[in-house]
Amino acid sequence: DMNFALSMVKQETLSVEEFLNLSGDDGWLIGKNLIVCSECRANVFLRKGEKRAPHFAHTKFRDTNESCSQRVGQYTPDKIRQIRAKQSKYRVGYFQQRFEDYL
Repeated sequence: DMNFALSMVKQETLSVEEFLNLSGDDGWLIGKNLIVCSECRANVFLRKGEKRAPHFAHTKFRDTNESCSQRVGQYTPDKIRQIRAKQSKYRVGYFQQRFEDYL
């Protein structure tokens, strides 16, 4: 889990706890402070749920951050390609069905 991220606006690293103490909506605060990964500078968001402790996570995989040590380990480039292929297949199927419904 990524417990620290960089605020491009403040030019300082924020911990999850510091971020949670800021007042406002999580998404708005991420955008306002331009919160990015301190290593690869990719956009991150705050994940918080009932089962896991709050943490920052990369928004999506990019070739420029595949070697980032802050990324989740199980998402290898091959795994990402598989996920994208599956998503693409579902999108094509959805649009095919909508097109047939339209006709």
